[in-house]
Amino acid sequence: MCVEFHYVNGVAVFHSIAQRLDYRMVAFPLSRSKTSIVNEMKQIYKIYNTHSFRVIEVHADEEFEKVETHLRPMRLCICGVDEHVPEVERSVQTQKNENRAVCFAMPYKCIPRLMVRELVKQGNEFLNEILSTTFLMLITMT
Repeated sequence: MCVEFHYVNGVAVFHSIAQRLDYRMVAFPLSRSKTSIVNEMKQIYKIYNTHSFRVIEVHADEEFEKVETHLRPMRLCICGVDEHVPEVERSVQTQKNENRAVCFAMPYKCIPRLMVRELVKQGNEFLNEILSTTFLMLITMT
């Protein structure tokens, strides 16, 4: 699994993607503090475990070094200084492009923070749905 923080119109978004599943998850923590990161990671860990998936490794940038001891039994793999995890970077860019497309079609000049959060959630669900339908099509074709 790969994780990262990014911003959409000033709203902090905690973004994660499962490498082999290509399943994305987003959350909106109040801060980027140690406790916020640990809480979000525990929520993700619970969700994957309830669906019988084991999270073994977490790939992240240097911002997540401070929570390494709190993430056991997951192993934290930190990338180098001024580097990013390519899988999550690509996922964030895909999600931001999806959000831009939806914002461009809206007739509003200003979008409130609550609407930004819902827009990001909707884009995330849409991207996960595309993945699941593509996966189902591949299974039925074989």
